[in-house]
Amino acid sequence: MAKYLEKKVDILDLADELCDGLVRNGKKTMITRQHDSLVIKRRELVRIQQPDGTVKEKLSGNRFFWNSQVPTEKQLARAREKGRKMPKTKTGGVVDLYMELKEVSFPQAVKDLWEQYGDENLTPVSYDNLTVRDGTKLNAKDRHRSLYEQLTKQKFQNHSMDAVIHYLSEVRGIDREIIDRQIDHKCLYQSVDKFGQPMATFVARDKDGYISGVSIRGTNPGKKFMMDYPNCNYDVGWHYDPQFDPSCRYDKTQKHCDPGKKLLCFESSIEMMSYMSILKSEHKDWTRFAYLSCGSTTKYGCIEETCTEYGYKDVLVMFNNDKEKDGKAAGRDYANLVKEQLTEKGIRCEVLLPRSANDWNDTLVGLRNGTIKLQYADVKKNKTKPVCGKER
Repeated sequence: MAKYLEKKVDILDLADELCDGLVRNGKKTMITRQHDSLVIKRRELVRIQQPDGTVKEKLSGNRFFWNSQVPTEKQLARAREKGRKMPKTKTGGVVDLYMELKEVSFPQAVKDLWEQYGDENLTPVSYDNLTVRDGTKLNAKDRHRSLYEQLTKQKFQNHSMDAVIHYLSEVRGIDREIIDRQIDHKCLYQSVDKFGQPMATFVARDKDGYISGVSIRGTNPGKKFMMDYPNCNYDVGWHYDPQFDPSCRYDKTQKHCDPGKKLLCFESSIEMMSYMSILKSEHKDWTRFAYLSCGSTTKYGCIEETCTEYGYKDVLVMFNNDKEKDGKAAGRDYANLVKEQLTEKGIRCEVLLPRSANDWNDTLVGLRNGTIKLQYADVKKNKTKPVCGKER
């Protein structure tokens, strides 16, 4: 009965009914009016090309992702048992959503849904009306080519960066030397949107030097805009060691990172550069750390992948300390989840959250204008102590 419901019930209809309406969040997702962190992904038909040249079709989507809530122990245990990748958020399908919102057991949820959507009351789904997409997974070279083509369309370049430099230094308070280092290492570019407005463009590369992710941020402080390009590889993240040029990773004769460094992990590149600036303002050697931007708390899987790929054994998770409208502290919860998972792998991991602000950029700005006082966190075995944080 549950499998029948999962296949036949449109989760958008159920969420719309239980949450007093939906609001469009993206091309494929909606958020609920009641919980802005509850993301509903619509159903679509995916076509995947097989090695023998045939095309396989399967249904995808029809699920929810609750970004302010960490996955349950049952979900994690199920993923381990089946050898799947660990879920990043509390997620599920039609029955799970009903259980979460109605706070009922699995048998009760199936019983209630069957009474409403059972065989006699349910109109079969017409697959002809579903969105169809190409589900073929890109290899590293094809992903690089796709992302590079998108960068080219948005006229990316790093020789005339006035708008980006002004935004990052004057609005965000980031140190100019750190901005210049990112530009020189081809991690930061300036591009333009379809209206000709300049955007800060952060480029990630994998271990072989291929472009693996692109994140953009509007430079107009009065109009917040941020997004990632399609086809980003979030298993890689935006990894950066200031003492090595990531754009030269294709040269296997050179060393590209120091695995003996502590790896500091953030939600975004701006948060990462903000903390670099805090260290530099306190005359700390910010180049003695390695850094990683995950893209968001829910993309924390790249932390373990980065440790595995490059050999880091000492990690500090430095997510934001803000709270969602529903009272959940996603940054703290996900940071503690990462700590638990890395500790199981034998990797030393601690959590350091901003003490007096929501995030590290607010902390940097507060230090610059005098509204936040500097505080040190005593992190063991770290000669250069991180600052302005609260260890958990």
